[in-house]
Amino acid sequence: EEFTIRQGWRRLAETLAAAGFACLRFDLPGTGDSLGHNSDIIDVNDWLSAVEKAAQFLRESTVIEHLVVLGQGLGALLGVEMVDKISAGALIALAPMPGGRSGVRELELWGAMVASALRIPVELDANDALNIGGFRLSKPLVEQLKSLKPESSGPLRRGFCCKPRCARGGCDRTEF
Repeated sequence: EEFTIRQGWRRLAETLAAAGFACLRFDLPGTGDSLGHNSDIIDVNDWLSAVEKAAQFLRESTVIEHLVVLGQGLGALLGVEMVDKISAGALIALAPMPGGRSGVRELELWGAMVASALRIPVELDANDALNIGGFRLSKPLVEQLKSLKPESSGPLRRGFCCKPRCARGGCDRTEF
């Protein structure tokens, strides 16, 4: 993802900002351009707290009426966990992990595919549970991620139908 989608996220934020929407892109602690190293993160609450602080920063530094959270993959899983806590008006979950346990399995498979494609060995330190092309997740963090169960929370039970007639107001669906 670091190599393929980062530029797309930047262009999306720039496009939305040019249209008048306040945007904040941020890297979770220990990922991307954030401070620290990913293997230093041992508590999922560090990431959940970062989401909460990002929402607070956006609200305090801009004038917004509605907060919309957009997350992809692991970010979508965290967004589902936080959407109600940060009083977001909407959540856009792109390729969300269906749950923590299955999400970790996806990450394990992704790590194996990356290692195979790049022909690199998967090296794990004593505290590592996952290594995806050098992006390491600690054992405690992975265990906490496995415990997340967004399918039982409210945001995934609510939704919008994306069929064209629904976008024009012709949808009679009441459950999603």
